[in-house]
Amino acid sequence: MCALPFSALAQEQPTPNDGKNSLQLQEIVVTAQKFRENLQDVPLSLSAITAKDINAWGATSLEQLQYSIPNLSAFQYGPGVEFIQIGGISTDVGSPTVGQYVDEMSITAPTSLDIYTPDIRMLDMQRVEVLRGPQGALYGEGSMGGTIRYITASPSLTKYYGSAEIEGGAITDGGENYRADGVLSVPLIHDVLGLRLVAGYERDGGWIDNSVTGRSNINRTGISTFRAKLLYQPTGRLKLSLLVLHQKSNQENQNLGFNGQISSSVRTPNDHQYDLVNGVAKFNSGPVLVTESFGYLNSRMLEQFDLTGLFSPVLSALGLPPGFITQIAYPDSIGEHIINDELRFSSSARGAFHWVAGVFYQKTNVLNKTSTTTAPGSLPFALLSDHAFDASSEFSFYGQGSYQVTRHLDVQAGLRYYEDHEVQQSSSVNVGFHSNDYGNARFHALNPQFNLRYEFSTTSMVYLNAAKGFRSGGFNLTSAGGGVVEVPLTYAPDYLWTYRLGTKQEMLERRLAFDADVYYTNWQDVQSTAFAPGSAVEYFENGGRVSGWGTDLSLKARLMAGMTLSASYGWNNIAYRTKTADKNVGDPVDNAVHDSFSVSLDYRRPMTATLDGLLIVNYQHAGAAQITLRAYGAKIDLPAHNTVNARVGMGWENYEVSLFADNLFNDRHVILPGPYGILSANVELQPRVVGLNLQAHF
Repeated sequence: MCALPFSALAQEQPTPNDGKNSLQLQEIVVTAQKFRENLQDVPLSLSAITAKDINAWGATSLEQLQYSIPNLSAFQYGPGVEFIQIGGISTDVGSPTVGQYVDEMSITAPTSLDIYTPDIRMLDMQRVEVLRGPQGALYGEGSMGGTIRYITASPSLTKYYGSAEIEGGAITDGGENYRADGVLSVPLIHDVLGLRLVAGYERDGGWIDNSVTGRSNINRTGISTFRAKLLYQPTGRLKLSLLVLHQKSNQENQNLGFNGQISSSVRTPNDHQYDLVNGVAKFNSGPVLVTESFGYLNSRMLEQFDLTGLFSPVLSALGLPPGFITQIAYPDSIGEHIINDELRFSSSARGAFHWVAGVFYQKTNVLNKTSTTTAPGSLPFALLSDHAFDASSEFSFYGQGSYQVTRHLDVQAGLRYYEDHEVQQSSSVNVGFHSNDYGNARFHALNPQFNLRYEFSTTSMVYLNAAKGFRSGGFNLTSAGGGVVEVPLTYAPDYLWTYRLGTKQEMLERRLAFDADVYYTNWQDVQSTAFAPGSAVEYFENGGRVSGWGTDLSLKARLMAGMTLSASYGWNNIAYRTKTADKNVGDPVDNAVHDSFSVSLDYRRPMTATLDGLLIVNYQHAGAAQITLRAYGAKIDLPAHNTVNARVGMGWENYEVSLFADNLFNDRHVILPGPYGILSANVELQPRVVGLNLQAHF
């Protein structure tokens, strides 16, 4: 277990023919523990998707990578609106259960709007690290299920590099997709200053038709991305970097329909834009590496929902004549600002004792404005409206140390103290009833982590760890009952402990790598839905206990020169062990996939002296899940599904052309059955896409 020096920062550039003749698997360097080390040396349950994997699979989003990562599932009904869970730790109540980072910046906000996050495109990523949780000691609030780290590619200080990619495809029973992106890395001052520029545009042609308006492919989407990264290294001890990321997406209507059809005269657009800045300074004094990271995120989202079907019975009960109101739209505007700063110290010398300690501060402001509109008639009051402002000031400090007791045995311990000061102001309307709420509270948590690692050899180890994870509390709308019923002002943080036994093995002269672990999770004081006595007024409380077992398996093997097999499997039986207002004993966690697995084959071989052929096939399976709403007498089944993706092509020198088919067998499964809440129809998987991809690297 050794930290790697700055020299390990040499940027690998993915090219079509990399590694085709190697019989050994490539070593992957990660920074999961806040210092650089080889993936197979990390005593954590960790997956790393490299730039080469992302490029080979043609992935543009986390959703396309999910089942290659054990026990991860994610889906979205539009850019920036994503449900993510890891290891069965999932809930529709409260703040996120998965932490997310871009480079050194946390983009996780402790608010109840947990599904709204920046849509990170897999454009020129160095790698994506998925740390299965909890990760409360090093990554803090929200990392109960785990942490996802998007590591962007850095500029080279010595070499010019560029790439261009063009892709076009056709959606079965839908429109045409296309995307184009380019990368340019320039050493502005040799060995001192470098700049990397990335730009891309994606166009999804859509596949849902509107039978009312007669328009086809109404969910077409455009996404534009620009990223710049500046790296300045005046000496061997000092390194400064600045990342600037701008992304804008426009979706005409969300991915909602019934078998590719929807009958609605209300538009459901989803427009999302964000700007992110992360400045990082690293100074290596010799024994101590000092890291300072400043982050800024400004995100703006405007979306609209069709609530006509949901409120039609209410209008009838109010005595309104048929046809007076046929459209009920619900526009929703969300603005989010995050500023955070982290100062970290860590040992940089290679020795028996390695440590890291730091302080973290984050300020988050979220403004949410919503209000229903009706047509052709209008009401003298709003059916639903809300004007809410949430502010959070987080502070934490943490430390973690590991000691090599013997040549084979390491022990590690970590601790994080967290405090969150939250303020909420809300003015809302529910079917004409006005309510005003104000909340001011502090939440705190203390989160330890313990770890043992025993190395049988440089290619074989076992580890045992226990860690606590948590997320912050929040506020209820106490005036929702009009003063007739009593609703508690706040709900407290919930927390969990996970105990994990794992192993990492490299065999057959490093041609095969195998990771496996089994874990048990005990989740206490789960933030749950409740109802005020004798009423239908809904609020949140800490009312449940969730526990269960799980396992994560992954394998990668170089079967022969040019042929690599990858496989993963995740399983969990996480379920409620106490009854709540919404769950019975034995009910699984909402949206948590019970089991998933994937198999991928990447085969490249010479066809002529200058021409290589390639074949990539990927099979993914996601098991069934469910959403349980006992208070409403509802159980929503999320069906199991299978997806096959394939790519065949050829490459020469630094060029590659390939024919691909995503969702080859045109699986039309439903991701989330609707209507569900404010979603007026099913969230559906994109049908089969067949297209052509062209790449050039120089």
